[in-house]
Amino acid sequence: INAEYMGHFLSVYFFSHFASRPAFFLLRHPSSLSRPEILTKKMARQISAEEIAKHNTEKSCWIVLCGRVYDVTEFLDDHPGGVEIVVDLAGGDATKAFEDVGHSKEALAMLPKYLKGEMIGAEIREISDKPSDGQSGVVMGLLVLVLAVAAGFFFYSTKVAGN
Repeated sequence: INAEYMGHFLSVYFFSHFASRPAFFLLRHPSSLSRPEILTKKMARQISAEEIAKHNTEKSCWIVLCGRVYDVTEFLDDHPGGVEIVVDLAGGDATKAFEDVGHSKEALAMLPKYLKGEMIGAEIREISDKPSDGQSGVVMGLLVLVLAVAAGFFFYSTKVAGN
């Protein structure tokens, strides 16, 4: 048996055996996918913006982060920033506010527990654990300004000392 024949045989067997069982394949090999990806591949509940908008109170608090819908009602009392911050964003997309704060890896690890599904028509992407570009741009601008002032002071003081 040559290697090409064996590779063809294995690929045909593999695809014919697992093609009718995509969920089984995904759950048998989770190392290649994160938990939200496993849930969203073929099993994710599709939720409309109208349905999400109904859940905007402390009694029922849903938020959208990067296209995924999370029911964070039971987490509200444990939120370090307070209940009001989350409830103000409830029923809609909280991605920008969430990413601007720059949540910890521990906070990101908690999200799969609260996942309800995906918002219909939303772009699904990974959540960033770093502040958004806008915030980092401000920090970079301030850093450049401080360095420019320090360099100016240094050159001015050396010129004055030299005279």
